[in-house]
Amino acid sequence: MVSATHSRPFVRAIAALILGLPLASCSSGTASTGVDPVVTGTIALTLLPGSLGVAAGGTGSVGLSVSRGGEFSGPVTLTASGVPAGVSLSFGSSPVASGAFSTSVNVSVAAGAVIPSTAISIVGTGSGLSSPAVTLTFRTL
Repeated sequence: MVSATHSRPFVRAIAALILGLPLASCSSGTASTGVDPVVTGTIALTLLPGSLGVAAGGTGSVGLSVSRGGEFSGPVTLTASGVPAGVSLSFGSSPVASGAFSTSVNVSVAAGAVIPSTAISIVGTGSGLSSPAVTLTFRTL
């Protein structure tokens, strides 16, 4: 006689064959199905402050708050677009690690650069999620 604990895999296999299911769907534990789980949640960014003026040849920075919601708690990769020529932009950390809630946006301006007020968009992404863009209003002083 086969004990109940040893017959479970056999019963699952028979049930899978009868129902036309793949064997992995009837296994116990954490067998991989080859499909990544869908992460639901949100990412939100906030600039503190939302504008920055830097003299030509100088540097400046603003704070960036990163909020995560729902099931998402992973790292957030930051990207910027609309950065004008003569300006370089970097982040204090990107990706922003799980458990971290802020970083800096660092801007340096080439000597002699004259840049009128311009909008630089920043977006955060992670696990297939994307934040709404936040806008840093930038100009040279």
